[in-house]
This record gives sequence, structure tokens and C-alpha cells, in this order.
Amino acid sequence: MNVTKRNTFEIERKNFIKCAVEVWRLRNHIEPIKEKQFTVIRHSILNLFYLFEKEGISFVELKNQAYDAGMALEVIDIEENSQLPKGSVTIKEVIEPLVLLNGQVINQGQVILEKGTLEDVPMLIHEE
Repeated sequence: MNVTKRNTFEIERKNFIKCAVEVWRLRNHIEPIKEKQFTVIRHSILNLFYLFEKEGISFVELKNQAYDAGMALEVIDIEENSQLPKGSVTIKEVIEPLVLLNGQVINQGQVILEKGTLEDVPMLIHEE
């Protein structure tokens, strides 16, 4: 039997992307926790992010950003918000991040949008 050895480590693209997304999720859940026992975990997650950056991987932060239909995002849900002006659409929650490899999209993000429903309220002018 003829077996060829490889000198490089290869990983399937989809598994690499899944790994990157899970590290992003971990960071988002651990970051707000300020308890001391999470310091090591936070540090490990930051190291993983550093390794991804060295390989050209970046995550686009989208939460609370204005939504544009041309974004590489899958919209999971749209919720109405009576506090936002009618016609405004923002990204309320990121389910899965938009991931780039050397500036090119390798993972389309998944988001929940927030659509404004507040009608323009005419200002009353009081004359004295």
C-alpha cells in the first residue's frame, strides 16, 4: 500500500469557520463576567482571537449598527420597536458573526433586526 505523507496541516474550511464562530460566542458570553475565576478563560479566548487574526480571520461587529439589505447577512427575525423612528432598521442581536478571511466574506452572519415604528410627532407651538 502506497501512503503519501503530508507536511502541512489541513482542516476543512467549514470546520474552521465553525470553530471561529464558537470562539466568538464564547468571548461574547464570558467577556461581561468580571469574576476572577474567569480570568484564565478570558485570556485563552483572547489568545484564540489573536491566532485567528494572525491567519487573516476577522469578525465584523454588527450589533446596534444600521442594517443595509446589501450586507452579507441572513435575517432570522425582525422585531418592531416603538421607540425607534419609523423606517429605521438596526441590528438588534447577532446570532452568528460575519467572518472575513483577508477581507473576503467566508461566513455570512445571522442577525435579528429591530424595525422602528415611531411615527413623526408634530411639535406643538405655544403662542403667548
